Order: sequence, then C-alpha cells, then structure tokens
Amino acid sequence: MARDHRAAVERGLQLKKVGTRSSPRRGRAIHPVNVRVGGFYRVPAGRARAAGRAPALGPGCGGRDRPPGGRLRVSRFEPDYEFVALRSETRYPIMEGRIASNRGLDIAVGEFEEHIIEEHVRHSNALHARLRERGAYLTGPAARFNLNFNRLSPLALEVCREVG
Repeated sequence: MARDHRAAVERGLQLKKVGTRSSPRRGRAIHPVNVRVGGFYRVPAGRARAAGRAPALGPGCGGRDRPPGGRLRVSRFEPDYEFVALRSETRYPIMEGRIASNRGLDIAVGEFEEHIIEEHVRHSNALHARLRERGAYLTGPAARFNLNFNRLSPLALEVCREVG
C-alpha cells in the first residue's frame, strides 16, 4: 500500500502518532483504555493534551488545518474482503456456533481442517491461515461483527445506527 498510496500511508502514520502522544502519560500507548469513538472517556491532562494538539496534519486531520465543523474527512474505501467468523442462528456468537463467511462458507467447527490451511511462515511466530478453496480471509471482531450484525443486542444496534 505504501508504494501505491504513499501520501495516505504517511498521513495515517502521523495520525497514529498524534493518538499515541495524546494517550495519558502513564497510560498504555498500545490498546489505550481512555480512547473511545468520538474522543476520550476523560480529558487527557497536561503534556498528553498538549501533545495531541501540536501537529498540523493537513486538511481534515486536526491540528490547525481542521475543516469547518472540526470533522475528519474520511474517504470511502470498501475492499472486497471475505470475512470468516463464528455464526449462530440465535445470538451473537463468542464461544459457539458454526464457522461461516460472507461468501457461503458454513461448516461445523470439526470441519475446520478440511477447509482452512494453517501454516508456519519464516517471518512470524503466528500461524498463517487461508481458505483451501479461496485463499486469504479476514477474521476477528470485524468479521464477527459483519457476519452477525443482525444478532447484536438492541442497545448495540441502536448505537450502530446512531454512529452510522
């Protein structure tokens, strides 16, 4: 991506740096607990607050070049992922269900090895997995959310509709 979209990658890295610097000084830079959609659970104090305001990242990215209304402009980017996650017929799945995808995969957990290949790769400690039939896929919370949106709790559905 950096080769084809260098400016966007650099801008994203600058934005990440702002987020890291605006985390509470003794807080966690990775997976911070104070950050939430729309801002912070509590206002960062002292140096962390000043660090978050310092850089000007260009139009639409905060700092001095904020667009009218102070909103971040985000381009629509909708890649064609295959999402793979647990799916349940009755509720939002966390620990049970069938393995499903948005492209028709629907298998029992016991059939995992018939459809998914896991292998070690030299540059990583993590297993890398791919669908035997189609290759790469996306898994984790985003995949589970996309495959099970209609099984969210009423409150979660309301919040999703509110934020778009």
